[in-house]
Amino acid sequence: MKKYINQFIAIFSVEIKSLMRQAGQFGFVIFLPFLFSFFTFGIGAGISGSISLEIWFYQLIGFTVLTLALIFTESSAWYVREGLLTGRLEYLLASPTHPLVVVTATALYNAIFALLMFFIIGFIGTIAVYGIAKILNFILSIFILVLFLLPMLGINLIVAGLTIIAKEPQGIIQPINSIISAVSGFVYPITLLPLFLQILGKSLPYYYAVENVRITITEFVNLLYLYPLPLLLLYFLSGIVIYRFLENIFIRKRGTYGW
Repeated sequence: MKKYINQFIAIFSVEIKSLMRQAGQFGFVIFLPFLFSFFTFGIGAGISGSISLEIWFYQLIGFTVLTLALIFTESSAWYVREGLLTGRLEYLLASPTHPLVVVTATALYNAIFALLMFFIIGFIGTIAVYGIAKILNFILSIFILVLFLLPMLGINLIVAGLTIIAKEPQGIIQPINSIISAVSGFVYPITLLPLFLQILGKSLPYYYAVENVRITITEFVNLLYLYPLPLLLLYFLSGIVIYRFLENIFIRKRGTYGW
């Protein structure tokens, strides 16, 4: 166990150092939700003839969680892709480092990146629309979001495993991100969608993540909306199982054994 902890700390430290070198990219990612929410809000206000900061805030939080979800999905796929191109992946699989330690450390880095992004954007949006009255609610919403990062991590692991087998991430990332973006209610209520798309959206963790974050900030923690969380954790468990299965297929094909 101590060996795995030391491996985890070493890999995580490397990822954190890379984040510090990407301050410009981080600033750009923070800017995107503001850009898209102002754009869609402006179009909506122009059509309806009314201005509601609550609607802008609804869309800002939606675009923020959407950006977070896309970062999660794409980062795992491109991490594996880079590892395949450079030979780093085979080296890790042949080394004493447990592959899940690598994936978990990388996922924690992505989670910290995403939560820091959410904190900055959400804090600005909450202060701008509700003032300090909703700050406590906003802080609680961060803890709620953390709970839903686990099922998202499960999907992240599945994408990583599929990329190991397929080698090219685009064919995996694009359809998954398209589905997530369309049915999760990030920008508009999913009740506007056909019934089968509503069912699909409610089977994914992203819908519950963005809805619980919004409700916690604007109202308070509503336990009725948290009821799917235990079932959604099956995504996390399934992600581990599927990732290990696909990784073992890759290892057998390449004859790479180590840990």
